[in-house]
Amino acid sequence: MKREKSKRASNRRKPVIDPGHAKAAIESLTRRAAEGEPGAAEELAEWFTYCPEYKPAVEAVKSLSAKAQEIWLKLAAAGDHLTERSARDEAEAIRAELLPPDAGVVERVLVDAIVVARLVLAHATALAAAGSQNPGVVAARDRRLTSAQNRFFAAVKDVREIAAKRAKGVRPTIKLYAANATGT
Repeated sequence: MKREKSKRASNRRKPVIDPGHAKAAIESLTRRAAEGEPGAAEELAEWFTYCPEYKPAVEAVKSLSAKAQEIWLKLAAAGDHLTERSARDEAEAIRAELLPPDAGVVERVLVDAIVVARLVLAHATALAAAGSQNPGVVAARDRRLTSAQNRFFAAVKDVREIAAKRAKGVRPTIKLYAANATGT
């Protein structure tokens, strides 16, 4: 039944929609979907197929990566608005430097991973620098900092490998899972 419905939906022409009505409907559906109303999220998705220009304005449909970046920006800045602005600028600079103009989905995801890893590293660095009287807390913060550094360097390495393969004209293969001990 769903397959038939999606076929019919793709065969339909875009209806003429009043912009004022579309905006009000999308705002209402966004609120109802956030409250957990059954079917509201699906109806909102259908509105976005007809009115994609409204999608960027709806906070709830931002990419998962953008949401993660927002969370880590606030954590890394620790309430300092100037530091948050600086971190945002750094994130945009990283993105501008690493993303080629014709970047694919994998490249965008990897660059987003670098940005998030950089913000996590900034937060871990600040926590480690704050120190503590408790040696266990100091050790945990140092381990977290080391882990954040490793994650950041691994993300940078992945982007460099993809860029090198792209420069050679080789389409990169994507490994979703590492081989386990049995080799499978």
